[in-house]
Amino acid sequence: MSGSSRAEIEEVVLSHLAQYDASGTPDPDEDLFETGRVNSLFAVQLIGFLEGRFRFKVTVVDLELKNFSTVNKIVEFVIRKTTASVTS
Repeated sequence: MSGSSRAEIEEVVLSHLAQYDASGTPDPDEDLFETGRVNSLFAVQLIGFLEGRFRFKVTVVDLELKNFSTVNKIVEFVIRKTTASVTS
């Protein structure tokens, strides 16, 4: 799914989060860990989902909380990874 727009990526991420969190749509800059929407176990599942959906690999270097703490940061991470996959 490389070449997806920011809005498309955000929609996919929000849709995936909604499957596991019925408390409504998070604000794009809401810290998902601080609010309890995401825990470490779900973060691992989310990473696997992102890898499969957007066809890239998450490396050990990528495993930083800052990449997954908000919807905006997740979207930016996916954009970086898919852009890197296309240019590699």
